[in-house]
Amino acid sequence: MITESFYPYKGYIIRLRAVTYNGFWYAIIKEVNNTNSPGGIKKLYLRQKGWNYIDPEILLQKAKTYIDEYSNVLEQKWMNSLRQKLMDA
Repeated sequence: MITESFYPYKGYIIRLRAVTYNGFWYAIIKEVNNTNSPGGIKKLYLRQKGWNYIDPEILLQKAKTYIDEYSNVLEQKWMNSLRQKLMDA
């Protein structure tokens, strides 16, 4: 069974996900326009991190803290993804 929830934060989307027998995860996502994707939006997964068990509120706070402390790393990953997309086109 999978349970997901999404939270916008500082221009990113944080996805919290609990998966039976696979633990609790957060993903930090940035959306970009892409006419080839359903709905015209492509989700770029910039970071994913998981635990066997963690309280959902703590998991959300960890994702927010990562964004606050490492936004430069996330922006660099996002820019690299955009450059790669342009080179693939």
